[in-house]
Amino acid sequence: MINNTLFNKRLFDNTKLKITITINKILLLFLEKLKYFGMESSLISLKIIINNNK
Repeated sequence: MINNTLFNKRLFDNTKLKITITINKILLLFLEKLKYFGMESSLISLKIIINNNK
């Protein structure tokens, strides 16, 4: 019984770890995309400002 409980706990911890890692990867991808979109919109804003100043 004790062995089974330990095994289940370890399994649960591993699953939790995998889920956490997956969530972190998704968040990182999301942040990368946001950063990319942020840079894109900044460049577009700069172009607009430059064009308006001509």
